[in-house]
Amino acid sequence: MPQDEGRVIRLRKERSDGDWRSLWVRLKPDGDVVIEGQDLGDTVEKHWGSREYEWDITIRAPDVPGYVRALGGTPGRDDPLAAVKRRFKEDERCVTQRFLDEHEIPYGFWSRAGD
Repeated sequence: MPQDEGRVIRLRKERSDGDWRSLWVRLKPDGDVVIEGQDLGDTVEKHWGSREYEWDITIRAPDVPGYVRALGGTPGRDDPLAAVKRRFKEDERCVTQRFLDEHEIPYGFWSRAGD
């Protein structure tokens, strides 16, 4: 779970045989939206060679209104976290790089594999 300040919603917390997947979205006090994921377990080890993979996508505050619009919301009226949560129920791709690329939303990406 993220340690920084801001409001957070959890979109996924799954456990299955040998695997654990978490996904959350944070609205930072500066207005940035950060989508964060962590995958642990056997499937990660098969793919990455270690049992942990974590990543985040950061959408900077000036680009958040475009993201809200892409989610089907109205910038300035709809809360970004509520818009993500609503859209995620219909289309889990809304928190992916592919979705952001399709909607021409600028973002930063970070990832790490390792225990």
